[in-house]
Amino acid sequence: VSALPFSANDSYLTFDGSNDYAFKSGSLSLDADRFSVEAWVYDEATSNGEHGVLRIGTTNRIFIQVVKGSSSNEVTLGMNGTSSHISTGFELPQNEWVHLAVTRAGATWKFYANGQLYKSGTTGATATIDSGGLWIGRSAVGSGNFWKGRIDQVKIWDYTLSDSDVVTSMHTWSDSGITGGASAPDLVALYDFNSLS
Repeated sequence: VSALPFSANDSYLTFDGSNDYAFKSGSLSLDADRFSVEAWVYDEATSNGEHGVLRIGTTNRIFIQVVKGSSSNEVTLGMNGTSSHISTGFELPQNEWVHLAVTRAGATWKFYANGQLYKSGTTGATATIDSGGLWIGRSAVGSGNFWKGRIDQVKIWDYTLSDSDVVTSMHTWSDSGITGGASAPDLVALYDFNSLS
């Protein structure tokens, strides 16, 4: 993993698709029935298979990954268990920056691409997240599913972002502009990778 400049004031992580990933141990203290996860990604994968953007938790977990096939490159989601993998139908373009976001409020989830609501639905999966840590550039703990490409601006919220919040957040460095209505939202983690070398 290396941090490279995206612009004069911004850097991102690059992943080789073989064994690179970033890991933070411990619990993120998320309310599993109310959260939002977002990241900017740049996909450079050449091999078919599952390529993980990020994963929170080990057994009881959430994840965002891309499943690459001979003629497809679909973003899929995981919400606590192998039986709850969710197909978004979104084909991730390669070799360009794309903003991805997932929100959950109770059983209702939403998936966004570049600030636009792409798909929503409900899941019967139990909403729990264990303390297995945060994995960036990987979606499977044992078998890998490593990312090849770049990842930047990973944000994890203990709050369900609205449609307009997602648009605001994708263009800001912090929780600036996100009011949360009656109470301010909780930005649990922000990784912009600008302090790495």
